[in-house]
Amino acid sequence: MTDGRVESSLEIFSLADRSRRVVYRAQRHFEAPNWSRDGQSLLINSAGRLYTLPVTGGAEPRLVDCGFAVRCNNDHGYSPDGRQIAISDETHGPPRIYLVPTEGGDRP
Repeated sequence: MTDGRVESSLEIFSLADRSRRVVYRAQRHFEAPNWSRDGQSLLINSAGRLYTLPVTGGAEPRLVDCGFAVRCNNDHGYSPDGRQIAISDETHGPPRIYLVPTEGGDRP
């Protein structure tokens, strides 16, 4: 990357047949993919916000509105029942852990 451009790529690798499939590629930084509990989507972080993306690809990421939390870092994941997302956010100072609804919204 000598020209200063950034490209991120999200790929799924199959151990069974050693195949690779690009789910999403963009000219911006995104990171920290986490599988949804049903295995149908991935949760990613970009510029302090969280997004979901279907594992089948072919779609733009969908913003998960976390209410007040607009400085999420790359520490996030689904609760065991899949109803909430645990996030680490530093909007109001040092990073703190919060739970937000999976579909988005402020803290329950």
